[in-house]
Amino acid sequence: MRFGQNYNISIELKSKTTVEAQKEQLCKNYFYLNFLSPKTRYISISPDISSYIEYIPSENKYVNLSGTEICDIIIKQVFLEYNTKEVDSFFDIKNYLVSPFNDVEKFLDDKYFLTPHQNEIVKKITEPSDKKNFWHKRKSRNRKIFASLPYM
Repeated sequence: MRFGQNYNISIELKSKTTVEAQKEQLCKNYFYLNFLSPKTRYISISPDISSYIEYIPSENKYVNLSGTEICDIIIKQVFLEYNTKEVDSFFDIKNYLVSPFNDVEKFLDDKYFLTPHQNEIVKKITEPSDKKNFWHKRKSRNRKIFASLPYM
């Protein structure tokens, strides 16, 4: 992360990755840094696969960059230097935690990320085969319960 007067730069160096993984990480970086002012430029570099990508959130698109273009972005930035305490003050946990109770709009707009563990839970709940099993088991259990009730 490099802070600037005209724009910030988030550069992520990735190894042993794919273009899809780079794009996914750029989206996450945007999620975590979009509150910063001025705007941030999101770049992912993976020399292993010769992939140099910039994410442009305002257009929701990815652009392939050359090494020269990355250098130009860095050179044209009006660099600002902050100490660790100043940088830490920019990052408040409230910028990342989204509660369906306190941040209804963000929650409904899917402006949050789940942890890997939470993603596994969602996957287990939403996979069609699991859903069928769940509902089938539940229906069977309910039938047994109702069958055992005395007729009134």
